[in-house]
This record gives sequence, structure tokens and C-alpha cells, in this order.
Amino acid sequence: MSIISEPINEVKRSIQKLDASPTKNGFGNKGVDGSLVNVERVDILGVEISAINIHQAISMIDDWLTHRTPRYVCVAAAHCIMDSLNSPELQRIYNSSGLTTPDGMSLVWLMRLRGYHNVGRVYGADLMLATCQLSLAKGYRHFLYGGKPG
Repeated sequence: MSIISEPINEVKRSIQKLDASPTKNGFGNKGVDGSLVNVERVDILGVEISAINIHQAISMIDDWLTHRTPRYVCVAAAHCIMDSLNSPELQRIYNSSGLTTPDGMSLVWLMRLRGYHNVGRVYGADLMLATCQLSLAKGYRHFLYGGKPG
């Protein structure tokens, strides 16, 4: 098994679980139009981190794309929270996102201590890979902004 095959298999399992039933803390609740609603957030030093795991994050992104709902996702580790203490604008960006995912285990542990037992690490690279896999399966397109030519 290659280094890449295990993350891809995890992504395939995530896609298969897109219609998973609701769980504790309001994860995966369906709105009238079938869209997901009520992703709880946990305030950690003023930054509202989404109480979510990778499967739920992919499900939310799929829902936004299906319903053409414009949103953006931030992935936040502990240093992001510390950076936002000195930057109200950065804190506003995190708190205005569709999701601000827990990208570090220290955030996951803190949220679990607060009773959010279904929270899991949503590592940015894994989320990007899972989103690309979802796009292949569903025919979504990507536009990547930034970087240098070439």
C-alpha cells in the first residue's frame, strides 16, 4: 500500500458517509431543503472553532456545492488562535467562515473535554484531498487562487 492510497481510501469512506444520520451536538441536522444546518462552534479565546470531523466537513462542503451556497473554510491550529488574539481582523475572518475546522489535536482535545466527543482533527491537507476526491465523484470544478505563474 502506498503512502497515498490510505488517505484516498479514507476519502472514499468519507464520501460513502455523506448521508450519515445526525449525531450528538447537532452535527448533520438537515434543514427543510435537505441542507445541513446547526454546526456548533466552540469559542476558544474568541475564535469559534466548528465542532466537526472530516466526514462532517466533507458533507457540509458537498451540501454547499449542491445548493450553490457560497462559503469559505478556515483550518485552524493552536497558533491560529494565538495569532488572532493580536488581530481582530483575523479573528473576524475565522468567525465569519462557513467552517473553521480544528486542524490541531490540542483543539480537538479541548473540545472533547468540553463534551464534543464526535470532534476529530480536520487536517488541511486531508480536507483538500477529500474535497478533490469528492469533486471527482460528483463532477465539481475547482478554481485555485494564488501562487506564482509556472
